Amino acid sequence: GDLFCSACHGEPHAIAPSGNDRDNVQNIALQGYAGTLDKCETCHGITPNGPGPHGFIPSSVQAVGTRIPQDYALLQNYPNPIGTRTPGKSNLTTTIEFKIKQAGKAHLDVYNQLGQKVFTVLSEYLQPGDYRVQFNADFLSTGIYFYRLTINHFSQTRKMFVSR
Repeated sequence: GDLFCSACHGEPHAIAPSGNDRDNVQNIALQGYAGTLDKCETCHGITPNGPGPHGFIPSSVQAVGTRIPQDYALLQNYPNPIGTRTPGKSNLTTTIEFKIKQAGKAHLDVYNQLGQKVFTVLSEYLQPGDYRVQFNADFLSTGIYFYRLTINHFSQTRKMFVSR
């Protein structure tokens, strides 16, 4: 659940098919639906090429351990740069870890060098803890990008590189 698409208009507006009634309820309501979406074609009337909305491969966040951090933190992604490591094999997946000291609505967004949001990795309510998310950058061109974690009154940005 809680998988978002921001590729079309820069805002999360669609979810991957899900049976979880709490998934993206606000955006579903804005689209005129009650309950959950069962098709990602709802946005534009087309079927995407990939397994997620509009062809992207969705990411999911996972809690790491059980301790409650003393502060908020956004760690450097790894590997960085993201890209080809072995001739002929591309690895465009990176890991982003972060710490949350107090529960709240967390947003993890990716921006290009012009400061334009190109992807919403995460937008959901999280409890205090350490978290890890796998981000697939397959749809990004070679270049420098920034990812920003915003939760409660905390915001931190880090730089990542995509190399093909």
